[in-house]
Amino acid sequence: MMDQHPFPFDFEAGLVMQAFGKEVIKQLRELQQTYVDPRNVQRFVHGRSWQSHQSYDPDQVSELERYQHQMNVEFDDVMLRQLELIENTLSKLSNEMAESFVRSLYATVSDVCDKYGNVVSAGKEPAKAFIEMLEKIEFGVDRDGNVSMPQIHAGTAAIESFRRDSAMNSIDFENKIAEIKELKSAEALEKEAVRKAKFSKEQQ
Repeated sequence: MMDQHPFPFDFEAGLVMQAFGKEVIKQLRELQQTYVDPRNVQRFVHGRSWQSHQSYDPDQVSELERYQHQMNVEFDDVMLRQLELIENTLSKLSNEMAESFVRSLYATVSDVCDKYGNVVSAGKEPAKAFIEMLEKIEFGVDRDGNVSMPQIHAGTAAIESFRRDSAMNSIDFENKIAEIKELKSAEALEKEAVRKAKFSKEQQ
């Protein structure tokens, strides 16, 4: 004898949940793009760990971390046909998933910087700290051969300290930043030229 339950349309319910899940992923991807270019994202459909032999640390094995989110829909809201709860639940779920992603991203970056000593020491001098930070960043080159400027993420307190520091509005500071950008850009283009030349030799 089949179990009885208030929503017997299992097939239709499955289609609804499938569509709901796709929309959650769509919104999550859009939120993630604020922090990470989708071209720099790898996806794995199975497995718990992976190892990249092209990274700066080829012997490092990354372990999969699992994040779980749960949304509850009240039975009374369903009975009252509160259809807006679908959109509200969808937005809340995707936002919470994005927040977990951001926390994990910043924690990973912080751990790697601490591990390899790539940290800034001039914390009480915002202008000096900003210059030190820029000097430690390696610029990249995009697929079109253009130098890609690094993104800088900072908390509210750090941004306020930058705004209050008059040295960051000085001509000397602007000239120093321009000098570093020019040097880093030249280094990035030179490194990219060496990389391309390596592939050209292999194809001959």
